[in-house]
Formats: sequence, C-alpha cells, structure tokens
Amino acid sequence: GDGLSATQNIYQNAWVYGLNNDTVGLGIIDDASAFGCSPCSNLGPNTMFNPQYSSLAVWRTRGSGSYHAMQWSIRKQFNGVQFDLNYTFSKSIDLGSYRESDTITNGQVINPWNTRQMRAVSDYNATHLLSAFAVVDLPFGKGRRFGNNVNGFVNAILGGWGGSGIWRQSSGLPISVGDGGQWATNWNLSGYAIPTGPIASNNTKNSSTGGPNLFANPDTAFNTFEPNFPGTSGSRNILTGYGFFNVDMALQKRFQMPFSEHHSLQFRAEVFNITNSVQFDVNTLNLDIGNQANFGKYTSTLGSPRVFQFGARYEF
Repeated sequence: GDGLSATQNIYQNAWVYGLNNDTVGLGIIDDASAFGCSPCSNLGPNTMFNPQYSSLAVWRTRGSGSYHAMQWSIRKQFNGVQFDLNYTFSKSIDLGSYRESDTITNGQVINPWNTRQMRAVSDYNATHLLSAFAVVDLPFGKGRRFGNNVNGFVNAILGGWGGSGIWRQSSGLPISVGDGGQWATNWNLSGYAIPTGPIASNNTKNSSTGGPNLFANPDTAFNTFEPNFPGTSGSRNILTGYGFFNVDMALQKRFQMPFSEHHSLQFRAEVFNITNSVQFDVNTLNLDIGNQANFGKYTSTLGSPRVFQFGARYEF
C-alpha cells in the first residue's frame, strides 16, 4: 500500500535505522515478523540465521602465526663487574592475539570464510627490544683491589659497597581502531575501522588534546577512519602506541661481622623506575569511531611510578 518495492521496503525498514550493521538487517528480514514482507525469503523465516542462536563462537584449528627474529647478546665479566646487553629485532604475525596478562586467551576471527583478513602483527609485537643489566662490586676494602690492608674501622666505611641496575626499552606496541560497535560481517562481533588516508600516531602528552593522546590532532585522526564493509574485517593493528621503558637500580652495603668472616649484615636501597618515566598502555586507549569526544585518549599507564624500597638481610 505504500508503493515501495520489496528492495525499497527492506532498505527503509531494515537498513536505514542500523547503518553499518548489515548482519542486523539480515536478521530482521530473516524474521517471521519482518517489515513489509513477513518474512522476506521465499524459503520462509530463519533462512540465514538459526533461531536457536543470536551469536555463536566455536573453537577451530584454523589459526596461524609466525615469528622471525634476530637476537644479539653481549656479556662481559671483569674485576667485580658483570654486564649483559641484549637486543632483539623481530616481527610476530598472527590472526588474533592478546597480552599474557589478559584473562582472555584466544583471538576471535571476524570473517571465518576469509581468516586472512585478520592477518597482521600480533598484539604483543615489539619490533625493537633492548635490555641490559649490570652488577658491580666496588673495588674498595679488605679483599678488594684498593684498601686491602685498611683497618676494620676504615673497611666498615669504604668496603662492602655494590650496586646493580636493569634497563628495558621497546618500540611501540600495536593497536587497532574500533568501528563503532557495528556488526557489518559477523553477528555480535565488531570489526575494525578502515583508514581513508595516511595517519600517524604521535603519542602526545600535550594538554591541548585534553590529556595524553595517541594523536597530536585527535579530530583530524578521527575523520580519517570509516566503518568496515560487509564481508570484511577492517584494518587490524595498524597504529603504534607507547612501548616499554623502565630503569631500576639498587645500592647495597655489606658489613662483615667482627666475630666471624662467615657472618655479614647487608643493607639495600632499591629504586624502581628511577627516572619516573610515564608510558601509557595502548590497551586502555579510547580508540573507537563511535566515540569522537574521547578519540585517542589514554586512560592508564604502562607500568608504575617511581618506588623506593629498603631492606636488610643477615647472612651466615
């Protein structure tokens, strides 16, 4: 009675109110009470969707991944100094992944008919990873290179000092842009937004962006993305956020007990994140084209602020 063709009827009632949610539109026209045709399929209702399920995830052995790396290590030990420097240049690729600390241990594939749409660098991929540690016993006091013959009082002041340090740094971790919670390809499983032009993640802490942000200009970045299309999964892990950076150091002093050389008292002062550097966690980003107001904002740090710790130990 409204003069609309079947196609126009479907568009008006099933698609226009759920743009980019194409599986929702399919579900509507597959229903027995669908608008305009009730149901729309000549085969009757539930032609495309089984009535028992609104969504269904299953375990399949269709995943794949690869890891390639070059690893260098330099080790040196001399005159009470032990030093270790490690560098890894690598690339990890898979169809879906999560961090080791996450409670979820599997990655869902959005389009099971074309799993390679999800192929990208792993969520935990770090192209460059550097780490180093050093343990140093200062060469002063009895039994050391300098001051071996000093008296007990001088040795108590100059002898028994040592220190250690650990440095770890990595390149940025990858992250994806959500498509606004749309179900273009898979019912109840959203894909990733698609960039329409070049965009770089700058990781700014400038207050002009309303706090720490992945982008120097969040509005410009927001307008560079659009929802993924039906049958596609979107662009996975195309941006890079902060990586790891941390320096820990410790200073210790050992006092030899006067009644026995096998008894000693050790005091330690330890500092974690001595530089008090702030890195932000890419997994806490507001990075969804359904939320322009907070687009690119970080909400949590990666690691902890500087912490001091003191301790004592008696050895015998």
